Amino acid sequence: MRRGERRGFTLLELLVALAIAGFVVAGARGVLEGLAAYAGRAATQSRHGDAVANGERLARRIVRQLALREDSDVSFDGRAHDARFVSWCDAAGGWQEPCDVRLAVVRRADGVGVIMYLSTGDSLIVRAKAAAGRLIYLASAEDAGSWRDAWAESMTTPLAVGVIADADTVLLRIGERR
Repeated sequence: MRRGERRGFTLLELLVALAIAGFVVAGARGVLEGLAAYAGRAATQSRHGDAVANGERLARRIVRQLALREDSDVSFDGRAHDARFVSWCDAAGGWQEPCDVRLAVVRRADGVGVIMYLSTGDSLIVRAKAAAGRLIYLASAEDAGSWRDAWAESMTTPLAVGVIADADTVLLRIGERR
């Protein structure tokens, strides 16, 4: 080996190589953390969307199952921000039993939500994150429908409940009608 030739790396070259590798690893970590945060937000939004879709589906079923027999003392009481009635809900054993239901327009931190509360302790999100919301009640389906802002207990059961959240309306039909 000649005198001017050298083998290996100098300390400065090693430090520069380590610094470059550190920048690459730090950049990769930042990219991976950003991807993880995005994936977490996407999963949260997906779960929320599923909860609202499932809540609306279950709310339709619960309202449809409201007892409509002539000999029953079923009462339905509805106001612009609250409706109360008795329906059939799933029990722990796999059968259904009567339960008290409250459909309410509630103020939340992110706006207005429409939530169905069951006496079983469960609650269903029917609509979420609306600027405004209210309930209306279908008295007659003739001539494009006759809607009311309130429904007194002494009246017969309405044909449907309309859940208005912003410009969107969800129609919850009551019972099996002919």
